[in-house]
Amino acid sequence: MTTRCRPIHTAYTLALVFLLAAIPCGMSEAHAATIAFDPQETTVGMAQPFLVGITIDSDVAVNTIRAIIDVPESMDVLEASDGNSIVNFWVERPHITNSHQLVFAGIIPGGFAGNKGKLITLTVRAKKLGTFDFIFNPSSGIYANDGSATRQSIASRPVRLNVVAGKENIRNSIPDTTAPETFVPVLAQIPDGGKGSWAVSFEAQDKSSGISSYEVAESFVRIDPLNTRSIARLKWRPARSPYILADQQLSSHIYIRAIDGNGNDRVAHVAPRAVPSWYRTPGGYILIALVLFFALYALSKRLHWKLE
Repeated sequence: MTTRCRPIHTAYTLALVFLLAAIPCGMSEAHAATIAFDPQETTVGMAQPFLVGITIDSDVAVNTIRAIIDVPESMDVLEASDGNSIVNFWVERPHITNSHQLVFAGIIPGGFAGNKGKLITLTVRAKKLGTFDFIFNPSSGIYANDGSATRQSIASRPVRLNVVAGKENIRNSIPDTTAPETFVPVLAQIPDGGKGSWAVSFEAQDKSSGISSYEVAESFVRIDPLNTRSIARLKWRPARSPYILADQQLSSHIYIRAIDGNGNDRVAHVAPRAVPSWYRTPGGYILIALVLFFALYALSKRLHWKLE
């Protein structure tokens, strides 16, 4: 027996069409993470710098981020502070590229899930009047703390800033006089042309203005890291972690100085692993000086006797 389909009423047909059309709208892609900009104010002047924060909201725990921010050509980024950042270890510290993009990459141990997780705070100055946008570049990546580093979908909320004449920007009036937090450097061998080279790795935190730079000094003399005069006499070199040591025998004292955005510093010390040669110790220097003194004294006496 053949069953004939009954015609469906026009009203029901239209209702079904509208229902099917509405389903994609209600099932739009859900983003696991959202990057947002949090400026002090959206209308700014050219007279003083102003702050723009970059934050993250995430529904799932994320532990790795590599962000690329398209910065307007009309804006100068004077500083990128990681104070109070949820990122504890920087793989690539915030910097401006030749294409005027702000790039940074870091790791969040244990992961972060929640709202308004602070990444960095930018100190920005406008170069001309107008309306300009800070945009999160879609080539950025955020990865889950799930053991497989699953890449997460990202949404972004760009910010539009209006630069006007005669406007005075809000100033950050809280002075930072606190040194970076105590940190522990680690010695390790890294591959270097077929043989391992000794290097020191380090990572300091500063929750007020962020870490600005590092310096390393190697010395055969033990110095109190809290003695500012002694510390100032060391031969400091700009450094990035890991830093390959000049003394591969590991007979030197190693000092690492972390400097925050306001010039406060913290010095960490790594003791020698090998016993230094006797002539490189303070006692050795004194002994050599005494030997030279008596040798010169004896020589002068001998010449004096000959002249007589």
